[in-house]
Amino acid sequence: MKILSIGGRYKPTNGGNAKRISTMCEAFFRAGHEVFVMTCDAYNVASNNEVINGVKVLRCSDCDALVNNVSETINEKSIDVVLVHEETYLRKLKLLGLSVPVVYECHAIEPHPNKYKEAIHNIIRKFYFNTKFVKRVFVLSKNAAENFSKKYGYPKDCIVYTPNGLDKANVYTDVMHYGEGDSFIYGYSGTLYEFQGIKVLLQYAKDILAIATDVKLMIVGGGPMETEVRNYVSENRLEDRIIVTGSVSQEEFDELTQKFDVMLMPRPSTPSTESAVPLKIFDAAIHKKPVVMSNVSGLTEAFSESAALIYNTKTPDDFVECCKKIYRNRDLAEKLVTGEEEALRLWPTVDDVASYQLEGMKKVIKE
Repeated sequence: MKILSIGGRYKPTNGGNAKRISTMCEAFFRAGHEVFVMTCDAYNVASNNEVINGVKVLRCSDCDALVNNVSETINEKSIDVVLVHEETYLRKLKLLGLSVPVVYECHAIEPHPNKYKEAIHNIIRKFYFNTKFVKRVFVLSKNAAENFSKKYGYPKDCIVYTPNGLDKANVYTDVMHYGEGDSFIYGYSGTLYEFQGIKVLLQYAKDILAIATDVKLMIVGGGPMETEVRNYVSENRLEDRIIVTGSVSQEEFDELTQKFDVMLMPRPSTPSTESAVPLKIFDAAIHKKPVVMSNVSGLTEAFSESAALIYNTKTPDDFVECCKKIYRNRDLAEKLVTGEEEALRLWPTVDDVASYQLEGMKKVIKE
């Protein structure tokens, strides 16, 4: 089978949907399929065609340039199925009258903040969120499947649950490091978006630092809110208590995450955070870090109270109480890490999840 993946970010970008898309495309290739990627991410005029771990990547200068080359790429490469990762491309591809089936991976369900524009968008979505055009929808959480069907009237039997897969070769390999240093570090890792919980973290940063004089915060990652985070640290003269790394490589990410004593996931409740299980859940298990997190379904679908300290987003002050509870409490930390291992023991692997999508794609090709 020849698969064309369209949209989203891709390696060498690390984090967000880049990691998900790159990981899945490489899994498709390992399963014996030929995989092509068209993306506007990391475009370089000098070198816009490359092969990364068997996946053929074509980088385009912008969205329009990408769309203008889709039909030619499908014909030239004899593509069997198109996998789309962004609504923008669905809208544009609908107008091309493609000769091959289209499937869609829904990374998040985030409404427009203006309810009138959202109503208009929902009317437009009926134009492409139907089985005549989008043959299957892949979602990253069970809650997302329910929401997608309810919101857009898309048939449930054409929605396939394909969560972020676990790379079990890397899990449970690290020794647990907790409370061993002079400083006790509460850490956040990931792209700095509001929906990831950065605003919540800044709101309660001083309260967390007040738990004890040896407490520090480490924020690993870059993104849209990095300037706001750095300004907060500077304005409050907290350079010696809050470490902000900015964007880092995967190797640096792993090294820095290992320095955490506790991993924080203070996600607010939004359609996006209620509709995807984030990869950082697996980072916690890989590095054997106890977790303090909110009760959004994208997190609780993976971890219950036996695997994390969970607070209700409706009572966000409890976030700090959970942080206090885990401060230099090794017995509790070990109990939670054991709970993480149990929670993920039956979780599907990356190759398992890839097989779910491949099965769906094979079916639509035959239909």
